[in-house]
Amino acid sequence: STRATPRYTSGARRRFSSSSRTQSALRAARVPKSKKPSVHPVVNALPGSVARGLGVLRNIHTALGLLNVNFADERRDECRVALESGGAHGGSRLVLRYVPDAGEPARVASALGALRRMLLRLGCIAPPPMTRWRPMGASVHYAGTLPMSRDGGALSCDARGRLRGVRGVWIADGASFPTLPAKNLTFTLMANATRIAEQFETES
Repeated sequence: STRATPRYTSGARRRFSSSSRTQSALRAARVPKSKKPSVHPVVNALPGSVARGLGVLRNIHTALGLLNVNFADERRDECRVALESGGAHGGSRLVLRYVPDAGEPARVASALGALRRMLLRLGCIAPPPMTRWRPMGASVHYAGTLPMSRDGGALSCDARGRLRGVRGVWIADGASFPTLPAKNLTFTLMANATRIAEQFETES
């Protein structure tokens, strides 16, 4: 999906409407002209002063867009969640271990290359310096800690969300997903929770 950023840039335009005001603000903050404050990624990426970068941004900000690309993930034996001793006040602590797939860098590079070519055919330019690869743990969705499976075993659930080995417990969030699909999966989470709730009501 894409979204323009006129609200952010127009606020910057009002704040730094002239070169003299920009220089005064920099002097007041005691920031050298060559050292740019965090204004906008486009301004920070351009060579030269803040005033010059803001001048360029004023002319192009209505054509800017943001594209967020997400990748699916699979279950791997080396990725685990465990309760271990040694927590605060003598209790347990939750330990998450995540190891990226070995082929992930090549997969991401190939996908980004294909994306840039597609955007170029649409008349859009995606400058490599403006591409950001979010670090591990930056996602807000986690899944697969109590996965649904046909056969399963302990710490898994069936297709109805019932946790195996424990009576009276249903799993209705992303913990029951066998794999983590590409985002945004909010509607998928809601649909799965609704499905499990409706089945629970029918069986009750």
